Amino acid sequence: AGELSKIVTINVKGDATIERDEGFAITLSNPVGGILDAASTASGTILSDDATISLTTTSVTNDEGTGGTTPFQFTVTRTGGINVPASVKYVVAANGSGVNASNAADFGAAFPSGIINFAPGESARTLTINVNADSAVESDEGFKVTLSAPTGATLGTATATGTIRTDDSLLSIAAT
Repeated sequence: AGELSKIVTINVKGDATIERDEGFAITLSNPVGGILDAASTASGTILSDDATISLTTTSVTNDEGTGGTTPFQFTVTRTGGINVPASVKYVVAANGSGVNASNAADFGAAFPSGIINFAPGESARTLTINVNADSAVESDEGFKVTLSAPTGATLGTATATGTIRTDDSLLSIAAT
């Protein structure tokens, strides 16, 4: 008698399942000795404490170069629960958005792909994509890096772009 409010505690059981935030609702019903107002439902969110892997460098532009390879470096970070190993796959593909699309020859003979592994406690890795230099006169070329299939984590920002800036020059001879 005389109480105007009461705290309701909902205990959530932790788990090892990698998942995103989860929501739930509490609804009051069948009051005894009182009536319910319109606010008889409340919601809650279970915030995930699992790791999330993201590309934090979302755009890299470098000159192509005239010999060897030019490294394009993207930072991949892991936030949240980083005390266990995790991994994520990556693949590079042509991207013609705003620039000419790259092709497999820009990276050797095939578009790069692989797996990035995180050791327990490791929060950042550098993904280096090497671009083959050439002396062909061409427009800037674009490529896209995409993360997929994480283990031990969820995916955050999963795509980034690279622009291979042409540094080749076209010589012309003017008639006098």
